[in-house]
Amino acid sequence: MEVSYLNAAVAVRLDRAAATPKTAPFLAAANPDGSLPKAEEEVEQILKCLPPGRRELRIGTKSAADVGWLTRSLQAFAPAPGILHLATHGQLAENAWDSNLTFAGGPLTLRDVASRLRGLLRGWLVVLSACESARPRETPGVATPLGGGELLSLARSFAQAGAGTLVASLWKVDDRATSQSMTAFYKQMLAGAAPGTALTAAKKQLRKTFPDPYYWAPFVLIGRSW
Repeated sequence: MEVSYLNAAVAVRLDRAAATPKTAPFLAAANPDGSLPKAEEEVEQILKCLPPGRRELRIGTKSAADVGWLTRSLQAFAPAPGILHLATHGQLAENAWDSNLTFAGGPLTLRDVASRLRGLLRGWLVVLSACESARPRETPGVATPLGGGELLSLARSFAQAGAGTLVASLWKVDDRATSQSMTAFYKQMLAGAAPGTALTAAKKQLRKTFPDPYYWAPFVLIGRSW
């Protein structure tokens, strides 16, 4: 069964223009701090799935992939919506605003996404191939109608920055399983499947090799499933 989540109606607007996987610009950061070699392999396998001769392409690895590089690359592709794939470490902090993705030269925090990437991701498909990128954390000092703090996550911050569709994880992920899952996801999507359908198919495929849900079930689709 295909499932799509919404963080909030104000965060994800379903009427946005959407990236077309076969022709959309593709931007990826892999292993920015040099500690995740499987992340580079993951992106290499995804690149093999892309149509030959693809020109709208930017890949950053290790020291080349810092937050400034990401911002400049998104600006270079604007206003066309594309696909952003971030294969790196995800860190869930006690204070939601400090949750981050590892980049060269320093982390990309939830605060950074809200301030530096706002408006640059309109209609983009964003894949956060990192641990706990969709797991929410309560924000201290921000009241909600039900009391307590507002629940924020890295995925929600990317949605508020404009992303129409996100793929993100609910818990810490396994490198090998994630690499296989992402390759299967892109193969399905580039063959014509909608992201939601492609993710479901990738999970079914991965489940044959990794029957434990810990390995095949962490990634969810948030927003527009097309």
